[in-house]
Amino acid sequence: MVAPFGTHAPDKKLTRLIEKARLWSFKPGLKYPSSYCRRRALDLIKDRPVDYEFRGGRARFFPNGNTAEKRALLNPARFDPIELDFISSSLGSGGVFLDIGANVGLFSIVAAGAAGPSGTVLAFEPNPSVFVRLSTNVMFNQNEDVANILPLQVAVTSSEGEVSFLEPERNLGEGRVISEGEARDGPVIRVEGKPLTLLLDEHGVGHVDMIKIDVEGHEMAALEPFFRSGRADLFPTHVIIERGSPEHWAPLDTLFRSVGYESLVSTPMNEILELRVPSVEGYSAN
Repeated sequence: MVAPFGTHAPDKKLTRLIEKARLWSFKPGLKYPSSYCRRRALDLIKDRPVDYEFRGGRARFFPNGNTAEKRALLNPARFDPIELDFISSSLGSGGVFLDIGANVGLFSIVAAGAAGPSGTVLAFEPNPSVFVRLSTNVMFNQNEDVANILPLQVAVTSSEGEVSFLEPERNLGEGRVISEGEARDGPVIRVEGKPLTLLLDEHGVGHVDMIKIDVEGHEMAALEPFFRSGRADLFPTHVIIERGSPEHWAPLDTLFRSVGYESLVSTPMNEILELRVPSVEGYSAN
């Protein structure tokens, strides 16, 4: 039984620390006071959850042990504000949003508000422990004013079947699909994997407006079969994707350009791409 939202609301002292840390995170001159408030807040929170509003939605945060939750709650200047603003302004009513590597669902919450009650949000998260948090946040944001968020405990992969998934010991948001022989710095479990086109067909999705993908280095394996499928009708208008290292980004950049995408915005962590002229013929795996 999940405790209702507000059960873990911060007390007055913690609320003041959270508010100051959040406000000051956007002010370069207050970097050190903001950092102090974050540390004090984390010391008070320990392993407990915190219920807090997030960009018009609701979330239960566990900021110790998941960098995404810590930044979203206490350091929003470093939790993709440009990307989240872009979703809010560009998705549009009735939009279809795919959150691949959803973590605890914070991007999905913003997308659900932007898409409205006629919209659709699919949130893919294979890590069982993170999926529990995602499902809780989805439940907190079910109402008639926002899109339905469908949480799916599955990894978006190149083929159907179980895959190995690394569960990091320090930062839950860094969980990732790994290949045989890859270095491991935490426990490895088996999770379900499916190609994106199959998942969309299973859930009756006939078009996609926007994809956000952050799967810790597995982006090429997740996206290449999708674009190779020839289903240009499913190509999203916009993609938000973690850029990573130059070596990681180079083949992805080639892939996107070959099917008609151009960079719209480069943020500190991500690339926001826009589909200009879809070109299935232009795709090459080489």
